[in-house]
Amino acid sequence: VKGELRFLHPAGNFTLYADDVCYLFPGDYHDVTVTSRTADFFWLTIDRKSSPSLIKLFNLERAAHYAGSCPVEKFLKIQSNIKSESIKAELLCSATAYDIILLSQNPTELDKINNIIAKFDYYVNKNFSDPNMTVEMIAKFCNVHRTTLFRIIRQDKKMSPKEYITKLRSICDKYNVLFVFT
Repeated sequence: VKGELRFLHPAGNFTLYADDVCYLFPGDYHDVTVTSRTADFFWLTIDRKSSPSLIKLFNLERAAHYAGSCPVEKFLKIQSNIKSESIKAELLCSATAYDIILLSQNPTELDKINNIIAKFDYYVNKNFSDPNMTVEMIAKFCNVHRTTLFRIIRQDKKMSPKEYITKLRSICDKYNVLFVFT
């Protein structure tokens, strides 16, 4: 939902940001550390004998990826029903969990674009004073090709990523500012 988590995971070590998701499979070891000042996140566990079949059915992979806005209301729905011992509540929790998994597989195109813009802004604001920062580094951080980043940032900021960084640095130099949040 918000914040950053360092995730030690069988697929590798990575940082999870708001709107990212990763999957753990039965028996996977993991370690989670909050790396931002605060973090709010949800997780769900499906621990059944059928878990390997579900992993195959949903075509889940261990790698972290962007999933779109967190469906908080669905997690709260599970939370409100999970303590019930009724079959109806268990089926409702299962159906909602499967719905969350499906949603995490298919974020909307607008969600994807907004995520790239947010990651671009975050990376640039965190690293703009680094003279070695390149558009290629930012594209890698955003997990997109350089030309895709160029197209999205050009449309959003009305200038290329490089022009935007140059302008940001110029403003900071002019006003003797250490950082700027856009």
